[in-house]
Amino acid sequence: MSDEFDNPPYDFLADIRLEVSETARPALFCFQCGNMTPTSHDEDVIGRMLTNCHPLCSTCGKTLDVLNLLRLALMHEGNAVGFTVPIGLRHTIILYRLPIGRIKELDLRREGIPPDAQILRVVHRNPSMQDAIAVDIDALDTSRRPNFQYRMLGLWRGTDPPPDDVQGDAAILWAMHDVDDVGRQQLVHAMDAFTNNRIAEAIIPANVAVEHTLGRVINDYFEWVGVAKDRRKSFARDAATFSHQLNVLSPAIAHHLHAPPLSGDLRGSLNRLRELRNDAAHAGPPVAAREDVVDCMVAAVVGFRYARLPGELLDTARSTG
Repeated sequence: MSDEFDNPPYDFLADIRLEVSETARPALFCFQCGNMTPTSHDEDVIGRMLTNCHPLCSTCGKTLDVLNLLRLALMHEGNAVGFTVPIGLRHTIILYRLPIGRIKELDLRREGIPPDAQILRVVHRNPSMQDAIAVDIDALDTSRRPNFQYRMLGLWRGTDPPPDDVQGDAAILWAMHDVDDVGRQQLVHAMDAFTNNRIAEAIIPANVAVEHTLGRVINDYFEWVGVAKDRRKSFARDAATFSHQLNVLSPAIAHHLHAPPLSGDLRGSLNRLRELRNDAAHAGPPVAAREDVVDCMVAAVVGFRYARLPGELLDTARSTG
């Protein structure tokens, strides 16, 4: 992650010695005037962009460039707090009393992070006192993934007597995990891998997030227009490749349901993602420039949301008869 994640803009907490946790209030950066526009973690920023209801800057009134914000978030550039909103990531800072010479048990679920959240990264920072060290005593296993429970040990290196405790500090990057949605699960897995710099591991789940969601919506559409179940199954098995779904069926269905078209650039990046996915499945992890993969990840996030639009319109059509 960026330096801002390792050293976020929480300077007002630097000299406060107490136990507190706070999740950064979401905001969107305006490239026109340089100000932040407050928003909500539940705000469908990408959905608004896709339906031409772009979020606007609360200061200058200009359209906020969500795609650029998304690209910067995945490039780990700029302010990690401000740029994670479009991909649904949340950033929590936890301050806690760390006893010297004893173990502090830190449970993230007690600090406001839901038990069904997906933890992408946890950074334990050294206390502000230079002679103190915070040690994660379970971190010897380098294959251990981020979890909810940590045992932190405070060590003192100074020649003067240590204080009773010092200020511990942890930064957590996380996302809500939708257990009922395979596409969203795969997208979160892709973000998890990419955030932790396992770029090749992000390719397949990013592709699956779009392909699975799009395939499900296309099946629902064919059911709605009266295609028999056995014909839908044979078509999905024998003819409806992801390329055909993305480049032929999806635009046609979107047009029929009066959904806005997906831009050619985004569709091109999704086709590139499909190529990388095929390479990963048949020839091992692909070798690609980071910037190329970032564009594919941007397209996966937007494509996943876009694939849901026809399903939402179908629900509306069904409800109105």
